[in-house]
Amino acid sequence: MVPGFATGDFEFEGLGLALVGVMGLAALVLLPSLLACVITYCVWMYRSNANARALGATGLQYTPGWSVGYWFIPLLNLVRPYQATKEIYQASLGDQVDFSGTQNWTSNVVPGFFGAWWFCWVVSNILQRIESRADRLPNGLGPATIPIGIASTTLSVAAAVLAIMVVREITNTQENRISSRPQ
Repeated sequence: MVPGFATGDFEFEGLGLALVGVMGLAALVLLPSLLACVITYCVWMYRSNANARALGATGLQYTPGWSVGYWFIPLLNLVRPYQATKEIYQASLGDQVDFSGTQNWTSNVVPGFFGAWWFCWVVSNILQRIESRADRLPNGLGPATIPIGIASTTLSVAAAVLAIMVVREITNTQENRISSRPQ
């Protein structure tokens, strides 16, 4: 926190002014990049759900539209996007014979990093909300927000890396199914 910032009794000079300028420029680059990533991911999610259906999966609970839409609905966005992603992966693997002897794609096992991705994503977002609201508290959290910010950023980076792994796993699974189909 900049001394005097809350009351307006501060001045940016020299290094402080340069730092604010750099942060402003970074935001101008970051925002369009973030928007491009969100759009690209939503398109990928929609198409991967549609691909799972095209590969012959039936009985999917989440439609292509809702597999994307749940990301934008408060509270449901804590669970449904993971469930939709898990369903896309399971359906993309195809039918497996379960213990009762019937063929069913829902018995397909999801790699452990799917759960790790979702855990990192949800916890990082919760920590970001705590950090952003900490200064609104009567006494604020002051320096206590630093470890919250570090944890949130670390989990966000981990979630991003794991999300790339999830996308690659589903994409590779679908591509392998397509290439192994008789022509």
